[in-house]
Order: sequence, then C-alpha cells, then structure tokens
Amino acid sequence: MARWLSPAAGQVADVDGMRAQLRAWITATREGEGGLGHWAVTLAGTGEVVGGASLHLLPVGEQDVEIGLQVAPGHWGHGYGAEAGRALVERAFGLDIDEVFALVRPSNSAAEATARRMGMTWVGETDKYYGLRLNVYRRRPSDGPVRGRRRCDAGRGAAGSPRVKGVRMSSPIRIGVQIQPQHADYAQIRDAVAAAEDAGVDVVFNWDHFFPLRGEPEGKHFECWTMLGAWAEATSRVEIARW
Repeated sequence: MARWLSPAAGQVADVDGMRAQLRAWITATREGEGGLGHWAVTLAGTGEVVGGASLHLLPVGEQDVEIGLQVAPGHWGHGYGAEAGRALVERAFGLDIDEVFALVRPSNSAAEATARRMGMTWVGETDKYYGLRLNVYRRRPSDGPVRGRRRCDAGRGAAGSPRVKGVRMSSPIRIGVQIQPQHADYAQIRDAVAAAEDAGVDVVFNWDHFFPLRGEPEGKHFECWTMLGAWAEATSRVEIARW
C-alpha cells in the first residue's frame, strides 16, 4: 500500500516505530486546531482496526484540506474506504471547510473509484504537491448532501476525537431505480440517470437484454455494459449495476 501514498511512504521499521507514529498522530489530533486529525477505521461489530483516515492540510500554503484513507488489503472490496471518506466529508463541512480534496496517482484506479463514491469530482491534474503528478478530486457543500452507501457511524475515540466505524447500516432502506435502455435516445437516458442521482437514489440499474422487451421489437435499444460505462462517466455518487 505504501507505494500509493502521497508522498511515497516507506514501511515502518518495527512495532515500536509504529507505536511512536500512532502516539504522534493521537497527540496531534488531540492538541491540533480546526478539528483536523487522524483516526482509526474500525469494524462496528468487532472493533477490529481495518485502516486509517485523516483530514490534513496540504503542504503548499497549508490552506487546502485533503482526505487521506488507507484500508488494509485484507479488507479491500467492502467499501470501507468510501464509507470512512464520506464520514470525513461530513465532518469537514460541519467545520465550515468550504472544499475538500483527494489526491490520487493516475495508475491507482481503485482510489479514483473510491473518490467518486465519496461524491467527489475530478477537476484536473497537478504536480503542485509532493513532487508527483496527481489527479485531483474535489467536493464542496454546494455539490449536495453526502449520500451513498452508508454503513458508517462516527463514534468517540479515547482522546475525545471522532473515530470512524463501519459495517452497521445507518438506514434500513436503500432505493434502487431501473432505467430501461430502450425506445429512447442516449441523451434522454443520461438525463434520467442524472435526475435519479439528484433525487438521492442509491442504485440505478439497467438490464442485459439485447432487444426491447416492450413495444416495437425492432426499436432502439442499447447494450448493457457499454451503457454502464457511459453512466459511470456521467455520475459521481450513485451506484450503477445490471439487473
């Protein structure tokens, strides 16, 4: 994982070194100003630590705030990074921070997907930070409420600081909408997907049939997987899937 961090971070030499680093982060979080800091990402059911999350100032000018996330490889694929990230976005906005950033190496497609699931939008590339060329993702309060797959709670750590937790659902119901890719131009379908996302829908589905199921059998119809790829480009928060 160290190869993806910005700047590149070497491995901590030993357990004592890791404990010293954690103590430094705990102290900085407790004594720091502005509500920024470092927190553990833990499973709500077991308390197992599965990663870390931070809100910190970017080095140039120390004005822009970055979200940092790390999840242990054994826990990849469960959405914990995106859940923790959304919790930090909410925290930042509650501190009246007017925008937050995530910096991602261009080859780290998993991190780019996580940024999008946090509701962030790609705004360009930069070599301003850390001496690396990085993709920049940004989210502002004007982008709308922080929605998505919500299985995180913000607890209280031992030092009185928030601790991000995962697994437990904060809402018992999720909303899905199927948009049938038939008898319409792509612009109309794209507008429908955007409207569903703006309305707060959690998941938008299409289907994998090769022809219209209703109406004129020779009518216009779009292929499933290409359509999902197009929706990925057109959305920033909602999940997309085949049904």
